[in-house]
Amino acid sequence: MNPTTALPPLDRDAVVGCLLGQAVGDMMVLPAENLSARRIAKWFPKLDRPRFLFGHGMGSDDTEHACMTANALLRCGGDTDTVAAITGALVGTRIGKAGIPTEWLDRWCDWPRSIRWIEKLGERLAEGKWRTAPHPAVGLAWWAIPFRNLFFFLVVLCHAVRRLFPPY
Repeated sequence: MNPTTALPPLDRDAVVGCLLGQAVGDMMVLPAENLSARRIAKWFPKLDRPRFLFGHGMGSDDTEHACMTANALLRCGGDTDTVAAITGALVGTRIGKAGIPTEWLDRWCDWPRSIRWIEKLGERLAEGKWRTAPHPAVGLAWWAIPFRNLFFFLVVLCHAVRRLFPPY
């Protein structure tokens, strides 16, 4: 698939639902952020309504980032990797894995978050069991993250140095 190939139009209701669902989800659990599952169960036995501001809610930085990213997408600039990631997420929810070009998936070289790990995470989310009770996270080689991040930093640094020279 050529990246310039026209993609099917996005469903307006799905896109609006994606943004509103993110905002409302953020609002509903904001008071429980960074609490253990035990404390959440004790302090908020029913997260059935906003509890942040006298029965009303607000979004955290998560909603702010989602909205800023959506606006950057409209402007086609700014934090382009985030814009592309959100665009990919929106399109991916419509076309599924089968609609993502295989040659793009084959060129993913990140680790420990491999394509297979991301698939496992998506499959676990799709099961929906997390809606009723906490479930274990998909295992990740956490000890590898600092090495991955160091490598990533060096690659980004090389890109930054490259931008010092023409034609930039």
